[in-house]
Amino acid sequence: MNAKYYQVPQSRERLIFIGVRNDLNIEPSYPIPSNQVISVRKALKDCVVSETPLLNDKYGQLWPQIKIGGNAQDILGTGQNSCVKLNPNKPSCTLPKLQTGRGFATICHYDEQRAISINEAKRLCSFPD
Repeated sequence: MNAKYYQVPQSRERLIFIGVRNDLNIEPSYPIPSNQVISVRKALKDCVVSETPLLNDKYGQLWPQIKIGGNAQDILGTGQNSCVKLNPNKPSCTLPKLQTGRGFATICHYDEQRAISINEAKRLCSFPD
């Protein structure tokens, strides 16, 4: 299942196992996916931006070269897939558990040369403001 089909503005694929005992005589069920996905732009609309870590020199210089929806690997080559620049017209990529602002594991704003803020990350994870 991918969270983007369940009103979460993040493409986050997960394998879900559902078990039902035979003696219950019921079929397993799961939520019905939606065809409408929430884009980063829509999710972040009117979001109050909290403090964000600045990108370090290396990734600060790379940020303008990274295409929307791309990452550092597009410029530096294999093994350098951090420093992702979000595509505002699609759901976010899966967010990592930490945001260093140093390039590694950093999800960047599509229009501003910075990492996303905690408030923006909360929105992309469907947490309330």
